[in-house]
Amino acid sequence: MAATRKDSATTRSPPSNDSGSEDTDSLNIGDEEGWEDVEQEIDDQQHIVSLLCGETFPDVLTMLGHCKEKHGLDFLRARQELGLDFYGLVKLVNYIRSEVKAGNTSPDVTSDAFLEDDKYLYPVLEDDALLFSLDDLPDDRTLKDETDKEGGSLARVAELEEELQRLQSQFTGYKLAVKRSLGERLDDSDALAPASSSGLLVAAGKRPEYLAGDDDSHYFTSYSHNGIHETMLKDAVRTDAYRDFIYENKYLFAGKVVLDVGCGTGILSMFCAKAGAKKVIAVDNSEIINKAREIVFENGLGNVITYVDT
Repeated sequence: MAATRKDSATTRSPPSNDSGSEDTDSLNIGDEEGWEDVEQEIDDQQHIVSLLCGETFPDVLTMLGHCKEKHGLDFLRARQELGLDFYGLVKLVNYIRSEVKAGNTSPDVTSDAFLEDDKYLYPVLEDDALLFSLDDLPDDRTLKDETDKEGGSLARVAELEEELQRLQSQFTGYKLAVKRSLGERLDDSDALAPASSSGLLVAAGKRPEYLAGDDDSHYFTSYSHNGIHETMLKDAVRTDAYRDFIYENKYLFAGKVVLDVGCGTGILSMFCAKAGAKKVIAVDNSEIINKAREIVFENGLGNVITYVDT
Protein backbone atom coordinates (compact mmCIF):
# COMPACT_ATOMS: atom_id res chain seq x y z
CA MET A 1 0.00 0.00 0.00
CA ALA A 2 2.86 2.35 0.82
CA ALA A 3 4.42 1.61 -2.53
CA THR A 4 1.16 2.31 -4.22
CA ARG A 5 0.83 5.71 -2.52
CA LYS A 6 4.37 6.53 -3.52
CA ASP A 7 3.59 5.74 -7.12
CA SER A 8 0.46 7.83 -6.96
CA ALA A 9 2.37 10.74 -5.55
CA THR A 10 4.89 10.30 -8.31
CA THR A 11 2.24 10.34 -11.00
CA ARG A 12 0.79 13.59 -9.55
CA SER A 13 3.98 15.57 -10.17
CA PRO A 14 3.36 18.84 -12.19
CA PRO A 15 3.42 18.12 -15.91
CA SER A 16 6.07 19.75 -17.99
CA ASN A 17 4.32 19.98 -21.34
CA ASP A 18 5.42 22.14 -24.27
CA SER A 19 2.50 24.54 -23.91
CA GLY A 20 3.46 25.43 -20.36
CA SER A 21 7.05 25.86 -21.42
CA GLU A 22 6.02 28.20 -24.21
CA ASP A 23 3.90 30.24 -21.81
CA THR A 24 6.81 30.52 -19.42
CA ASP A 25 9.18 31.47 -22.20
CA SER A 26 6.67 33.99 -23.50
CA LEU A 27 6.32 35.50 -20.05
CA ASN A 28 10.07 35.75 -19.64
CA ILE A 29 10.43 37.32 -23.05
CA GLY A 30 7.72 39.82 -22.20
CA ASP A 31 9.55 40.75 -19.04
CA GLU A 32 12.76 41.22 -20.97
CA GLU A 33 10.97 43.42 -23.50
CA GLY A 34 9.56 45.47 -20.64
CA TRP A 35 13.05 46.09 -19.34
CA GLU A 36 14.20 46.92 -22.86
CA ASP A 37 11.39 49.51 -23.13
CA VAL A 38 12.57 51.14 -19.91
CA GLU A 39 16.14 51.15 -21.17
CA GLN A 40 14.98 52.57 -24.50
CA GLU A 41 12.98 55.28 -22.68
CA ILE A 42 16.09 56.20 -20.70
CA ASP A 43 18.06 56.34 -23.94
CA ASP A 44 15.40 58.61 -25.47
CA GLN A 45 15.92 61.06 -22.62
CA GLN A 46 19.49 61.76 -23.65
CA HIS A 47 20.50 65.40 -23.49
CA ILE A 48 20.58 67.66 -26.53
CA VAL A 49 23.96 69.12 -27.40
CA SER A 50 24.07 72.85 -28.09
CA LEU A 51 24.44 73.92 -31.71
CA LEU A 52 27.34 76.23 -30.91
CA CYS A 53 29.12 74.74 -27.91
CA GLY A 54 29.47 71.53 -25.94
CA GLU A 55 26.78 72.24 -23.33
CA THR A 56 23.88 69.81 -23.10
CA PHE A 57 20.22 70.49 -22.30
CA PRO A 58 17.18 68.40 -21.34
CA ASP A 59 15.00 69.66 -24.20
CA VAL A 60 15.24 71.43 -27.52
CA LEU A 61 13.61 74.71 -26.49
CA THR A 62 15.98 75.18 -23.56
CA MET A 63 18.92 74.53 -25.85
CA LEU A 64 17.67 76.99 -28.49
CA GLY A 65 17.06 79.59 -25.79
CA HIS A 66 20.68 79.19 -24.71
CA CYS A 67 21.88 79.64 -28.30
CA LYS A 68 19.83 82.82 -28.66
CA GLU A 69 20.81 84.41 -25.34
CA LYS A 70 24.45 83.34 -25.13
CA HIS A 71 25.49 83.13 -28.77
CA GLY A 72 23.03 85.38 -30.61
CA LEU A 73 21.72 82.59 -32.85
CA ASP A 74 17.92 82.67 -33.24
CA PHE A 75 17.23 79.27 -34.76
CA LEU A 76 13.45 79.68 -34.84
CA ARG A 77 13.65 83.07 -36.53
CA ALA A 78 16.00 81.62 -39.14
CA ARG A 79 13.48 78.85 -39.78
CA GLN A 80 10.71 81.40 -40.20
CA GLU A 81 12.65 83.77 -42.43
CA LEU A 82 13.97 80.98 -44.67
CA GLY A 83 10.60 79.18 -44.76
CA LEU A 84 12.13 75.80 -43.91
CA ASP A 85 10.23 72.51 -43.85
CA PHE A 86 11.37 69.46 -41.87
CA TYR A 87 14.16 68.54 -44.28
CA GLY A 88 15.24 72.15 -44.44
CA LEU A 89 15.53 72.13 -40.65
CA VAL A 90 17.65 68.98 -40.79
CA LYS A 91 19.97 70.68 -43.25
CA LEU A 92 20.10 73.80 -41.09
CA VAL A 93 21.08 71.79 -38.00
CA ASN A 94 23.80 69.89 -39.83
CA TYR A 95 25.02 73.01 -41.62
CA ILE A 96 25.46 74.83 -38.30
CA ARG A 97 27.17 71.86 -36.66
CA SER A 98 29.45 71.48 -39.69
CA GLU A 99 30.46 75.15 -39.55
CA VAL A 100 31.11 75.02 -35.80
CA LYS A 101 33.13 71.84 -36.24
CA ALA A 102 35.23 73.68 -38.82
CA GLY A 103 35.88 76.47 -36.31
CA ASN A 104 33.21 78.97 -37.38
CA THR A 105 31.20 79.69 -34.23
CA SER A 106 29.07 82.32 -35.97
CA PRO A 107 27.64 80.61 -39.06
CA ASP A 108 25.54 82.67 -41.46
CA VAL A 109 21.91 81.56 -41.15
CA THR A 110 20.45 84.39 -43.22
CA SER A 111 21.32 82.75 -46.55
CA ASP A 112 19.65 79.59 -47.88
CA ALA A 113 22.69 78.53 -49.93
CA PHE A 114 23.25 75.50 -47.69
CA LEU A 115 19.90 74.08 -48.80
CA GLU A 116 21.40 73.29 -52.21
CA ASP A 117 23.84 70.79 -50.70
CA ASP A 118 22.37 67.39 -49.81
CA LYS A 119 25.38 66.54 -47.67
CA TYR A 120 23.63 68.39 -44.88
CA LEU A 121 20.95 65.70 -44.83
CA TYR A 122 23.51 63.48 -43.09
CA PRO A 123 24.11 64.04 -39.39
CA VAL A 124 27.36 65.68 -38.40
CA LEU A 125 26.92 64.61 -34.77
CA GLU A 126 26.40 60.90 -34.26
CA ASP A 127 23.03 60.07 -32.69
CA ASP A 128 22.14 63.75 -32.69
CA ALA A 129 19.14 64.00 -30.35
CA LEU A 130 18.29 67.40 -31.80
CA LEU A 131 17.31 65.84 -35.11
CA PHE A 132 14.77 63.67 -33.30
CA SER A 133 13.36 66.68 -31.45
CA LEU A 134 12.56 68.91 -34.41
CA ASP A 135 8.91 67.91 -34.23
CA ASP A 136 8.75 69.43 -30.75
CA LEU A 137 9.40 72.93 -32.08
CA PRO A 138 6.50 75.43 -32.06
CA ASP A 139 4.97 76.13 -35.45
CA ASP A 140 5.57 79.36 -37.33
CA ARG A 141 2.14 80.78 -36.44
CA THR A 142 2.80 80.50 -32.71
CA LEU A 143 6.22 82.04 -33.21
CA LYS A 144 4.74 84.87 -35.29
CA ASP A 145 2.17 85.67 -32.60
CA GLU A 146 4.90 85.79 -29.95
CA THR A 147 7.10 87.90 -32.22
CA ASP A 148 4.26 90.34 -32.94
CA LYS A 149 3.51 90.59 -29.22
CA GLU A 150 7.16 91.19 -28.44
CA GLY A 151 7.39 93.75 -31.23
CA GLY A 152 4.29 95.53 -29.93
CA SER A 153 5.75 95.65 -26.43
CA LEU A 154 9.04 97.04 -27.73
CA ALA A 155 7.20 99.66 -29.76
CA ARG A 156 5.22 100.68 -26.69
CA VAL A 157 8.39 100.93 -24.62
CA ALA A 158 9.98 103.11 -27.30
CA GLU A 159 6.86 105.30 -27.39
CA LEU A 160 6.89 105.74 -23.61
CA GLU A 161 10.60 106.53 -23.60
CA GLU A 162 10.03 109.20 -26.25
CA GLU A 163 7.15 110.66 -24.21
CA LEU A 164 9.32 110.66 -21.09
CA GLN A 165 12.10 112.52 -22.90
CA ARG A 166 9.58 115.07 -24.18
CA LEU A 167 8.19 115.66 -20.68
CA GLN A 168 11.68 115.93 -19.22
CA SER A 169 12.54 118.51 -21.86
CA GLN A 170 9.38 120.48 -21.07
CA PHE A 171 10.09 120.32 -17.34
CA THR A 172 13.63 121.55 -17.90
CA GLY A 173 12.29 124.46 -19.93
CA TYR A 174 9.73 125.19 -17.21
CA LYS A 175 12.42 125.29 -14.53
CA LEU A 176 14.50 127.67 -16.61
CA ALA A 177 11.49 129.93 -17.18
CA VAL A 178 10.68 130.00 -13.46
CA LYS A 179 14.29 130.68 -12.58
CA ARG A 180 14.45 133.50 -15.11
CA SER A 181 11.17 134.96 -13.87
CA LEU A 182 12.29 134.85 -10.24
CA GLY A 183 15.58 136.45 -11.20
CA GLU A 184 13.77 139.34 -12.87
CA ARG A 185 11.55 139.84 -9.83
CA LEU A 186 14.51 139.80 -7.49
CA ASP A 187 16.19 142.41 -9.65
CA ASP A 188 13.05 144.54 -9.51
CA SER A 189 12.93 144.20 -5.73
CA ASP A 190 16.20 146.10 -5.50
CA ALA A 191 14.27 149.22 -6.52
CA LEU A 192 10.79 148.39 -5.25
CA ALA A 193 9.48 146.52 -2.21
CA PRO A 194 5.94 145.29 -1.42
CA ALA A 195 4.19 147.54 1.08
CA SER A 196 1.00 145.57 1.71
CA SER A 197 -1.11 142.65 0.58
CA SER A 198 -2.88 145.00 -1.82
CA GLY A 199 0.06 144.77 -4.19
CA LEU A 200 1.03 148.46 -3.80
CA LEU A 201 4.73 149.14 -4.17
CA VAL A 202 6.85 151.73 -2.41
CA ALA A 203 10.46 152.80 -2.73
CA ALA A 204 12.79 150.29 -1.13
CA GLY A 205 14.20 151.32 2.22
CA LYS A 206 11.48 153.91 2.86
CA ARG A 207 8.84 152.77 5.31
CA PRO A 208 5.56 154.68 4.87
CA GLU A 209 4.20 156.49 7.89
CA TYR A 210 1.04 154.41 8.09
CA LEU A 211 3.21 151.28 8.47
CA ALA A 212 5.01 152.65 11.50
CA GLY A 213 4.44 150.79 14.74
CA ASP A 214 4.63 147.23 15.97
CA ASP A 215 4.05 144.25 13.65
CA ASP A 216 0.44 143.61 14.73
CA SER A 217 -0.74 147.20 14.41
CA HIS A 218 0.98 147.56 11.06
CA TYR A 219 -1.00 144.63 9.68
CA PHE A 220 -4.35 146.14 10.68
CA THR A 221 -3.28 149.66 9.74
CA SER A 222 -2.55 148.48 6.22
CA TYR A 223 -6.28 147.76 5.86
CA SER A 224 -7.38 151.21 7.02
CA HIS A 225 -6.90 152.81 3.62
CA ASN A 226 -9.30 152.63 0.72
CA GLY A 227 -6.79 151.29 -1.80
CA ILE A 228 -6.75 147.67 -0.72
CA HIS A 229 -10.54 147.49 -0.37
CA GLU A 230 -11.04 149.14 -3.73
CA THR A 231 -8.80 146.51 -5.26
CA MET A 232 -10.78 143.68 -3.68
CA LEU A 233 -14.15 145.17 -4.65
CA LYS A 234 -13.00 145.58 -8.24
CA ASP A 235 -12.21 141.88 -8.28
CA ALA A 236 -15.61 141.08 -9.78
CA VAL A 237 -15.02 137.36 -9.98
CA ARG A 238 -14.23 137.15 -6.28
CA THR A 239 -17.06 139.46 -5.15
CA ASP A 240 -19.65 137.86 -7.43
CA ALA A 241 -18.68 134.41 -6.21
CA TYR A 242 -19.33 135.40 -2.59
CA ARG A 243 -22.63 137.06 -3.49
CA ASP A 244 -23.88 134.14 -5.60
CA PHE A 245 -23.07 131.61 -2.90
CA ILE A 246 -24.88 133.61 -0.19
CA TYR A 247 -27.95 134.37 -2.31
CA GLU A 248 -28.23 130.84 -3.69
CA ASN A 249 -28.02 129.38 -0.18
CA LYS A 250 -30.22 131.81 1.74
CA TYR A 251 -31.51 129.01 3.96
CA LEU A 252 -28.07 128.94 5.60
CA PHE A 253 -28.39 132.60 6.63
CA ALA A 254 -32.12 133.26 7.06
CA GLY A 255 -32.97 133.94 10.72
CA LYS A 256 -29.35 133.32 11.80
CA VAL A 257 -26.82 135.47 13.63
CA VAL A 258 -23.77 135.93 11.41
CA LEU A 259 -20.31 136.97 12.61
CA ASP A 260 -18.23 138.70 9.92
CA VAL A 261 -14.66 138.94 11.23
CA GLY A 262 -12.46 141.34 9.27
CA CYS A 263 -15.49 142.83 7.58
CA GLY A 264 -13.62 145.63 5.77
CA THR A 265 -16.13 147.78 3.89
CA GLY A 266 -18.94 145.45 4.98
CA ILE A 267 -19.85 144.08 1.56
CA LEU A 268 -20.23 140.50 2.81
CA SER A 269 -22.18 141.65 5.87
CA MET A 270 -24.66 143.38 3.57
CA PHE A 271 -24.98 140.25 1.41
CA CYS A 272 -25.84 138.24 4.54
CA ALA A 273 -28.35 140.85 5.71
CA LYS A 274 -30.11 140.82 2.34
CA ALA A 275 -30.15 137.01 2.45
CA GLY A 276 -32.33 137.21 5.57
CA ALA A 277 -29.87 137.08 8.45
CA LYS A 278 -31.48 138.01 11.77
CA LYS A 279 -28.37 139.82 12.95
CA VAL A 280 -24.93 140.47 11.46
CA ILE A 281 -22.07 141.40 13.75
CA ALA A 282 -19.28 142.94 11.67
CA VAL A 283 -15.87 143.14 13.33
CA ASP A 284 -12.74 144.92 12.14
CA ASN A 285 -9.60 146.32 13.78
CA SER A 286 -8.83 149.01 11.22
CA GLU A 287 -10.21 152.48 10.59
CA ILE A 288 -12.03 151.25 7.49
CA ILE A 289 -14.88 150.20 9.81
CA ASN A 290 -15.97 153.85 10.00
CA LYS A 291 -16.38 153.86 6.24
CA ALA A 292 -18.33 150.60 6.51
CA ARG A 293 -20.80 152.19 8.95
CA GLU A 294 -21.52 154.95 6.44
CA ILE A 295 -22.07 152.46 3.64
CA VAL A 296 -24.45 150.35 5.73
CA PHE A 297 -26.43 153.44 6.81
CA GLU A 298 -26.76 154.59 3.19
CA ASN A 299 -28.11 151.15 2.24
CA GLY A 300 -30.66 151.11 5.06
CA LEU A 301 -29.23 148.03 6.78
CA GLY A 302 -28.18 149.67 10.04
CA ASN A 303 -30.94 147.87 11.95
CA VAL A 304 -29.49 144.45 11.00
CA ILE A 305 -25.74 145.05 10.92
CA THR A 306 -23.86 146.06 14.03
CA TYR A 307 -20.22 147.09 13.71
CA VAL A 308 -17.67 146.39 16.41
CA ASP A 309 -14.33 148.18 16.37
CA THR A 310 -11.75 146.11 18.24
